[in-house]
Amino acid sequence: MTAHRIIPSADISSARATVTNWENQLRNIIDGYKSYTSISHAVQKDAVQNGWDARTDKRHGKGWSMEFELIKSKSGNSYLTITDTGTTGLTGRVLTAAELLADLPAEERWGRFENVAFTKNQEEEAIGARGRGKFIFVGASKDKTILYDTVKADGSYRFGFRTIVLTDSPVNSFDDDAGRDKLVQYVKKDFAPIDRTGTRIIIVNPVDELVGAITSGEFLRYLEETWWEIILRYDANICVTNSGDKKTVKIPHDFKLPDSDTSSIKVWKKDNIDITFGGATHRIKHLHFACNLRNEVAEDIRGVAIQRSGMKVCAINIPYVPRNFANSFYGYVSFDRDLDFVMQKQEGIEHYSFEFRKGVALAVKRKLEDEMERFAIEKLGIGIRAEDRRREMQSTAEREAVYAINRILKKLGIASNMTGGGGGGGGGGGGKKKPLRLEMSDFKFPRAIRRVNYGERLQGAAVFAANDTNDKVIVNIKIYIVKGDQQAGGHLYDQNIDLDPKQRIEIKALNLEINQNNYPASGKYSVRVKMVAISVATLKKGSEIDKTGKTFYVEEDPPEEGLFERCDAVEYPEEEDSVSIMGEAIPGEDQGYIFQYNTNHTAYDANSDAENIKNYLVRIMADEVPRVILRSEEQEVFDEETTENAEHLAREISKLQGKIMYDYYGS
Repeated sequence: MTAHRIIPSADISSARATVTNWENQLRNIIDGYKSYTSISHAVQKDAVQNGWDARTDKRHGKGWSMEFELIKSKSGNSYLTITDTGTTGLTGRVLTAAELLADLPAEERWGRFENVAFTKNQEEEAIGARGRGKFIFVGASKDKTILYDTVKADGSYRFGFRTIVLTDSPVNSFDDDAGRDKLVQYVKKDFAPIDRTGTRIIIVNPVDELVGAITSGEFLRYLEETWWEIILRYDANICVTNSGDKKTVKIPHDFKLPDSDTSSIKVWKKDNIDITFGGATHRIKHLHFACNLRNEVAEDIRGVAIQRSGMKVCAINIPYVPRNFANSFYGYVSFDRDLDFVMQKQEGIEHYSFEFRKGVALAVKRKLEDEMERFAIEKLGIGIRAEDRRREMQSTAEREAVYAINRILKKLGIASNMTGGGGGGGGGGGGKKKPLRLEMSDFKFPRAIRRVNYGERLQGAAVFAANDTNDKVIVNIKIYIVKGDQQAGGHLYDQNIDLDPKQRIEIKALNLEINQNNYPASGKYSVRVKMVAISVATLKKGSEIDKTGKTFYVEEDPPEEGLFERCDAVEYPEEEDSVSIMGEAIPGEDQGYIFQYNTNHTAYDANSDAENIKNYLVRIMADEVPRVILRSEEQEVFDEETTENAEHLAREISKLQGKIMYDYYGS
């Protein structure tokens, strides 16, 4: 249902327009580019983007070329002209304001170029898609002015200009002979109108930085480093001319990627690597790394160049290796057509970054880090697996998050009487249960605490598996005992089982004889139970569905602990009732709670980097604390009057969560 405007159209049409400070707008755009690179680098990148997008031979790029020419005229002005050929030219009409309200079709290139934020349709395949590039050209002009002319396939000519004044960015255009006359008038016959199909952009009086980069040869290197792929694959013709001296852009001489190892260079090369994310499979088409064992490589080609549609967007450096290896490592990765399109949506507006913290871009980054780590281990003999390092950092964050929130809860007087009571896994004990889950009843201990001595038995515990879905599933269930992080003995149970829809079955009753042969050292032991997908419609094979367990202490008393025993990462099924759960507290193995957090939740994807995961876990555990409190019969945090009034209870819950986070960030 579409909402109606509150303000009538007549009142809107008679209202005052908002004044925009265009000089500040331009400065903000330039600063956005400068946060990644120089004006000179951005000029060449956006220029070739625009020209390559407009090539007429999309498949082979035949007949396409681009020339950058620095002209110092007798009139005292200087110009940088950017001319493409083998392109469509700036097709389309000079559009009215009313026409600009519609989504501009692909052929209205003139309208798109002249106007702001009328960007390419999301379904179009193009390198540039945000419409900001024209302003890097304006920002590269001391006069904040660009001229542009075009010849279309039908032979028609058009000339236009854009400039910046304080509160406006005016444009104007002139067709055919009137346009040619205007160009000659403006440039005082320093050069003639373009006379072949294509487009030319003219930066009037380019800034000193840009002139210096062209004069020194740096500009040529920028083009080589950014566009080597279209030169290699399409024999793309790009050249730079300065005072009549023309130089053609080539593949960087030091960007040599052998197909196999040499005496001085180690190589890692793979094709067609699949990445699964969000139920869809994407493909890295080419992955090619190299490390020069004798010499460092130039700084601008270090790391893995992330290529999209033939253009280098950014680079990712190899992690966890000594500096000499990092400075000698280079290569690239490119995507198939579908992944190219998906990655475009996560690309920064300046075309120098991706949003690597979430979505497919995060999955791509992790895959690249995994491959770089394998390269470092197998070819360079250094480093540890990225997956192992990530898990180590995640485990550290889990421990630190549990310690932090337990400390805060004890300080607030909340931890002492909110025990979990050993109710089992799967979100039991009063919370919403997972559709596929484990449940475990507790042992009957010989004494009031969870201590058992040699010669005694632990009995009364049993493990159950439940399937509340409408589908038959096959899962693997393992039951085993650990001491610390090490498994103690073999599996008590390890089998694949079929679970029919709406079925709950007992897996195994546990009867443990405590003796020195089975439990040679005193201390804490844990019975661990895991459920893993074998054939589940909503999960890939091998995904961990649920886990639970119980602890006991041999020949010693258990220590006093906090509300949360630990955090467990669990991949919840991708079902509407489950995938939205960020995390939940389930009764633990001792007298506290285990906090299970959902690694399939998009919020986890956005916070799964090492620097974010601890804060994220504390935040969602704090959200769960009120539920733990309210399901405890002994709770004294919320009085009866509060719990009977939904509005009061919501406010008190919000205040408690705020106190926890205030203490966490304030300590």
